[in-house]
Amino acid sequence: SQNLVLAVLAAEDRNFFVHTGFSLKDSIDSADVENRFLDDKTITQQTSRLVFMGKNNFWLNRIGETYFTVLLEEFWGKNRILEVYLNSVEMGEAIFGAQAASLVYFNKSAGAINKKTKASFLAATINSNKKDDTF
Repeated sequence: SQNLVLAVLAAEDRNFFVHTGFSLKDSIDSADVENRFLDDKTITQQTSRLVFMGKNNFWLNRIGETYFTVLLEEFWGKNRILEVYLNSVEMGEAIFGAQAASLVYFNKSAGAINKKTKASFLAATINSNKKDDTF
């Protein structure tokens, strides 16, 4: 649903349709008080990691993620990247994709989520999994 797309963009990557896969501004905005950068990746970076990379070697994954982020932006385009992201991101323990999450939490298709509160809840489930992500 449009509400779900807007909620995910607001929560995950507010400049998704403006940047070219990387957002230095968002990284700077998310710097904590000790000037360390938090793991604040764009949807394109997250998609490249979800589709092409594992969670093994940190530096190898960073290099691969950068490479695939550039390729995704060049060859897939924003709408396809967002579609793949919404179909693959973990939205609760072992719940992958917006459709599965919508069915588990609300017994409705993702396209039928028309309330902003439900869409926001689904978007928030993405962030709840990041704290456990060791990559």
